[in-house]
Amino acid sequence: MPDPAITQRDIALAMGLSQSAVSHALTGSRKVSETTRTAVREYALAHGYRADPMMAALAAYRTGKRKPGFQGTVAWLTNFRTEPGWQLPPFTDYYEGAKAFLETQGYALDTFWMREAGLSPKRVEQILKSRGIEILLLCPQEKSGTVLDLDLADFSVVTFGFSLLSPALHNVTANGFASMRGLCEELRSRGHRAIGFIYSRESELRSLGSWIGGIHAAQVLDPDHRAVPPFCFDGNPAALGKWFRKHRPDAVISIDPAPREIIQRMGLAIPKDLSFCLTVADPAAGIGGMRFDHRRIGEIAARKLIGLHRARERGIPESPEITAITGIFDAGKTIRKRWNNA
Repeated sequence: MPDPAITQRDIALAMGLSQSAVSHALTGSRKVSETTRTAVREYALAHGYRADPMMAALAAYRTGKRKPGFQGTVAWLTNFRTEPGWQLPPFTDYYEGAKAFLETQGYALDTFWMREAGLSPKRVEQILKSRGIEILLLCPQEKSGTVLDLDLADFSVVTFGFSLLSPALHNVTANGFASMRGLCEELRSRGHRAIGFIYSRESELRSLGSWIGGIHAAQVLDPDHRAVPPFCFDGNPAALGKWFRKHRPDAVISIDPAPREIIQRMGLAIPKDLSFCLTVADPAAGIGGMRFDHRRIGEIAARKLIGLHRARERGIPESPEITAITGIFDAGKTIRKRWNNA
């Protein structure tokens, strides 16, 4: 017969603490000292303690019935060359959405810059642990293909997108593939049959090729579609003009807004002569595309993270889960209501 699972009561009796103190320590509550939290967590880990999922669910339900007190701190880990470098849309929206949700659960969200002078990966881990932080939300990386040499065994972690190559973690991201398919469907419903896609290598690496995969699928699966090969834009207007004149798309989807101006300089009026949209719409500029609620994406990531923490799931997952959010079509002022192919 296997040994019976150790309980919070067992830990309390062994350590000479109250059961409520053990409970607070295991949930990271500041109602007990950092020394007690560390000692209880180490004892629990050494003796194979696992939270009862039914009791955890009950505790979560009870917590939801009243405004929680302070539960702990979540670290927003950034890995840019400069401390404020991460403050770009949509990353700032991810942060604000996550912060707003965490506050309703009693958690603070503190920014932690990993590349501060003198910080090694080991030192980052030590500082986080010394502050009692065991919940991490990783901001997207500055460059695709980033590898982080962090020991995450004692942390619950969620990130955004695919700019982090290793370790592979649970992540929340925009669903580029499904969103591109939806965008192509909307353009086709307006009569477009020659849809061109302008992308950058970096953007596709960051999305795991999901946008370009979506346009290829649309071209293959739509029998009436005139295939226009995707164009990798590196900022060269002449190359873009050559591609455009050769393939004559009647609609263009672009990662970057810059091609819009280049196309207009070629004497084409948008949307009279050509529909133009972005993969991610820019409502402020009136440019159509797929609209994403980036604050909501941040909230979903925070919900996922707190769920992992409450279930005591730590470290690098054996099978990372991807939560992919599909955008909502926005025609803006750059997409024709109806395209006449006659």
